Amino acid sequence: VDAHDGEASVDVLDEAGKPLAGFSGEEVVPATKLDELRWQPQWKKYADLSTLRNKVVRLKFRLRDAKLYSFQIGGERPNQ
Repeated sequence: VDAHDGEASVDVLDEAGKPLAGFSGEEVVPATKLDELRWQPQWKKYADLSTLRNKVVRLKFRLRDAKLYSFQIGGERPNQ
């Protein structure tokens, strides 16, 4: 993600496209001044998507003056 001059965030929706509580809207923590190869979106109540394991979800990427080059879900968290 390249959001050096903008911001990026991710809303999580259920399979019908409705926002999931805790993962959408005001619960999203936007990333600003970001230029990261491995960016992990965050939410106010949740640090990751592990509580949604084995559930069907949709992701809504919100980018303002930012570029998303690719994304991946799964595996272990990278060492930080």
